[in-house]
Amino acid sequence: MLAVSTTKYRMLENHFPFCSRVGLGLSGFGNLPEKRSFDTSRVLSALNMGYRLFDTAEMYGQGQCEALLGDAVKIWNGARQDIQIVSKVLPDNATSKQAVLDACRRSLDRLQTDYIDVYLLHWRKPETDLPGVVDAFLELKSQGQILHYGVSNFNPDGIKWFKNLEAERGVAVNNPAGARVLQTRYSIVDRLVDRYLLDYATKNYNMTIMAHSPLDLGKLFAQGAELSAVAEREGCTVAQLALAWQLRRTNLITIPRSKDIAHQIDNLKASQLSMSTQTLNDVDRLFPIPTPEQRP
Repeated sequence: MLAVSTTKYRMLENHFPFCSRVGLGLSGFGNLPEKRSFDTSRVLSALNMGYRLFDTAEMYGQGQCEALLGDAVKIWNGARQDIQIVSKVLPDNATSKQAVLDACRRSLDRLQTDYIDVYLLHWRKPETDLPGVVDAFLELKSQGQILHYGVSNFNPDGIKWFKNLEAERGVAVNNPAGARVLQTRYSIVDRLVDRYLLDYATKNYNMTIMAHSPLDLGKLFAQGAELSAVAEREGCTVAQLALAWQLRRTNLITIPRSKDIAHQIDNLKASQLSMSTQTLNDVDRLFPIPTPEQRP
């Protein structure tokens, strides 16, 4: 059954460089000027209830998401070094090394901070200057403006190319100074990356997986009574079950998005749950890994 784990999550190697296994995804925050105060209050509520990892991007709200996160951290009665901020550079701003440097510094200004804990390339386009991105990330890291870096929404070929570029610059494959984070879409109802991506990234390059879009409640509840019965048997919500299932992978963290305080609380508690073999088998039966032809 699901049980409270006694593990105190620290900056351990199996999910380096993160100190939290459940963060708050901020996609959708800052999109509407009239909701700015409300969105900021929801980030502040998350800080006060114990969230210490926040995922944003320059794309979200055209920079306003970063700005309101910076505001909330300033209001919060805590220390900057006690939280971790993940942000992402758009491929449109990754057309050269200088473009990436400029984008990062704009993000730093909006976030009102001297450094970003983890900086990612949001995705790759044909015009993306990937060698320039690697050069920019290494320079930003050497200057202390980012502490760690990685990629988002990359396939195995993209990861291999990125890591080869690092190797050409003297950064060995498993060197923690290199790209150690892969953010990708992953959920109990969208498991295709279980087939071809997650093990590739973790086993070959020792990357930590950062799962975005981890909850698709519409698809979850489409399973109806059977999945609800599993959650009820384990003494948790369906959403908590879905998140705890993800965290069976020790080299994975998850960033559910919510502006609802009750849901924020429930999601955070998922990091304290562990799953039984029976529950894992039930999930595999209800949500099998799809074949490529069955992609959701």
